[in-house]
Amino acid sequence: MKTPEYEYKGLMAEAWDVLRGETSHWADRHFYLDIIQKYGQPVLDVGCGTGRLLLDYLQQGLDIDGVDNSPEMLAICQHKADEFKLEPKLYEQYLENLELPRKYQTILVPSSSLQLIIEPEAIERSMRRLYNHLLPN
Repeated sequence: MKTPEYEYKGLMAEAWDVLRGETSHWADRHFYLDIIQKYGQPVLDVGCGTGRLLLDYLQQGLDIDGVDNSPEMLAICQHKADEFKLEPKLYEQYLENLELPRKYQTILVPSSSLQLIIEPEAIERSMRRLYNHLLPN
């Protein structure tokens, strides 16, 4: 299977944060934080994009990595991290082929990452790859 071209690039990547506006009060921020507190760390933020949750949680001292298939979104995330003097572990990968150097206690998929995968086989493969990156229990 040929991996599709990544979705978030060019002007879409550049304008992403501006179009979303202020997100620090979005309800999902607290929802996912509660999940992390309940199930533990380390955490993987799937489709981390420009770092909306990842950078917030890093600032709070959480052990969290991010993965996204858009090099442009990851570059924006890294730039923002540099401004905050944070050192995130960011990985440019497609979920279908996910191969990260460690496993996670909690994996978050807070956005539409899975909905962007069109082929049923690729969705199944992505779910298997995510499962294989979970720690036991």
